[in-house]
Amino acid sequence: DIIDVRDVCRAYELLLDPSGPTGTYNVAGGRAVEMREVLELLVGLAEAPIQVEPDPARSRLSDLTVICGDSSRLRDATRWEPMIPLEQTLADTLDAARRATKRMASA
Repeated sequence: DIIDVRDVCRAYELLLDPSGPTGTYNVAGGRAVEMREVLELLVGLAEAPIQVEPDPARSRLSDLTVICGDSSRLRDATRWEPMIPLEQTLADTLDAARRATKRMASA
């Protein structure tokens, strides 16, 4: 489960409301995302051709292929919902990295 940090910050802001219920909450998107999907999205956003070559030596039997958090308690308590789709998170992150690289190259 991958969630945009901007959505996480909104959840934290709602939970900081002193009139709200106290307790422990999971901040999660509620949608299982495989790393393969993330990789495919990033490759699609790339400005250069990319060839992905898996390295079996780096795979471990203990690696989790799917993780999904349950934020139903948070949603019930605050009506919070994630608003930024994974595709936008990855595009924004890649754009920020490109800008930082250009700044470093011109310095």
